[in-house]
Amino acid sequence: EEEVKEEEKELSKSKKRKAGGQKEEKTGIDGKTKKKKKDEESEDDDDEDDEADNMDDDAMFKIDELLASAFKSARNDRTAAKTAAEHLTHFKFRICTLLEIFFKKVPASQLLPGMLLPLLRSLSGAHDPLPSGCPALAARLSKLLSVLTRARPKTTKADPGVEVVLKKVLRLACRSRVKSVATSAGAGCMYLVHVKASSGEEAGRCEMLTTLMESFFKRKDCRLAYKFLEDSLRHAPLVTQLEILPGVLTQLKTARSDFKRSEAATLLAALMRQLASHGQLASSKVDGSANLVGGALSAAISTPFQKQQHRTLVLKAVCGVLESMSKVFPSPEVRTRALKAVMKAAENLSLPEDAPGKVLNQHQRLLVLLGSKQAPLRSPAVKKENEEKKDMKKKDNMEGGKEKEKKEKKRKDKNNDCILKRKLESDGE
Repeated sequence: EEEVKEEEKELSKSKKRKAGGQKEEKTGIDGKTKKKKKDEESEDDDDEDDEADNMDDDAMFKIDELLASAFKSARNDRTAAKTAAEHLTHFKFRICTLLEIFFKKVPASQLLPGMLLPLLRSLSGAHDPLPSGCPALAARLSKLLSVLTRARPKTTKADPGVEVVLKKVLRLACRSRVKSVATSAGAGCMYLVHVKASSGEEAGRCEMLTTLMESFFKRKDCRLAYKFLEDSLRHAPLVTQLEILPGVLTQLKTARSDFKRSEAATLLAALMRQLASHGQLASSKVDGSANLVGGALSAAISTPFQKQQHRTLVLKAVCGVLESMSKVFPSPEVRTRALKAVMKAAENLSLPEDAPGKVLNQHQRLLVLLGSKQAPLRSPAVKKENEEKKDMKKKDNMEGGKEKEKKEKKRKDKNNDCILKRKLESDGE
């Protein structure tokens, strides 16, 4: 029996050994490497502790000196970088002064158009956050660009590089999110157009204005100001204004929002004033577009608006167009034929009962200019709808107030109950 028990013990020991071997095989090399790393780390820690214990005072002082020198060098590097950045900004300011002197002394130089795009890019970089940007440099660059764009070049040969620069500057004027960069780029576009006109290429102005209008009225990411577009149309020659007129009429018909429609109407009024200032020279070339003007005005009047302020702006612009039509279209037959649709749209326009006084005044002014004796129409149905909406809001407010009062009463009752319980407990004690 004792021999049998010993054999069983040996078998169990052999099984345990086999199980341990299988676990080691599963872990494999990773387990061994982990054990080795742990052993090495423990040995390194022991060695470091031994070295720190064995160090003398002289050795410690040497280490302190090395640490102090390292910190000092790092501080010197930071100051050196700061001084280098300051020297660079001062150098940029000196370059700006030199360029301003050059622009004033030689405004007709052929090198000026090529400097426009690098200056605009440096201006956009100066508007970055403070570590890389510089507000003072941005102000200086904007002043320098204003000096550059006011120059009037005198070139006789057409430069193909000006067209490439014009496209890039135009893109920057439409896409830049910084207001000063967009305005400087717009002025740069006009400067490049003058450069092309001095060399005999007047077609670039019309192309630029058409691309500006398309991006302004159709693209949501366009950052161009309306004032720049109006100024560029006002300073354009008569040929360019006549070519731009159909595009303005189409934008008035197919505007993507009420706000853009009001801006298109004001732009059309400004353009018609400029055409009227030319007199008979413009009237002899615009007679064929009278029906187009009438159709665009009737479409703008009959379009429904969500906000009455936009309707007011559109009606005001239409009145301005009608005032200048007598000079642009001097023949009464052409004018009456073009204004038939406008008369019909103005008479059929029904304003809401609670419309503001500005809208009613502009509508009355429009009817007077058209020669209509009809009074402005008001739709009582809209008034009823507005009154019903107001009543619903009042009911909702009343119901909300009653619910609040109920909640406050419940809260007060709970507080009173808690106070009574506490008093009873104190009396019982």
